[in-house]
Amino acid sequence: LFSLLVLSMPVIVLAGCDSDKTHPTWTTLYNRAVLLEGAQDYPGAIEAALSAVEYAENNLQSGHPDRITALRYTAALLDRQRQYEQAIALYHSLILAYEADLGMNALPVAFCLNKLGIIHINRGEFAVAKPLMERAISIREAGLGPNHESTLGVVNSLGMLYQRSDDLDRAEAMY
Repeated sequence: LFSLLVLSMPVIVLAGCDSDKTHPTWTTLYNRAVLLEGAQDYPGAIEAALSAVEYAENNLQSGHPDRITALRYTAALLDRQRQYEQAIALYHSLILAYEADLGMNALPVAFCLNKLGIIHINRGEFAVAKPLMERAISIREAGLGPNHESTLGVVNSLGMLYQRSDDLDRAEAMY
């Protein structure tokens, strides 16, 4: 039943979205990426998601919500598939967009900094990750307070950085 549902979903969701099939809309590309990821067709999902980003960058203003959604979804998809170079580039693009639209200390900036920091931790690039995590903590503390669960989540990630870099005294202090 699930496979039948998944196979029929693209037809239901995508039918009638485009009058010109050679220029798919952002919504069609984005929906296709989500559906393909759900069907575990990760190469297809990545291709559709990158096409959604390209379409959004060429056709939507920098702060348009669909452009931001395309960047954020695709960066996360690439991160989940361990395609870190492309994910890093998209997270940097997101940071620039958020900073331009919301300011340097907006909470979405902290989200992206945290994601970038975790990618660099996973790659063993602790010196690169540390200032990203520290800035994310600073933004979240200012916006949410030091004891908010989102702030503490980034503090936990910084503790992970210290643990993986064998700085156990600092790691213990973070927990």
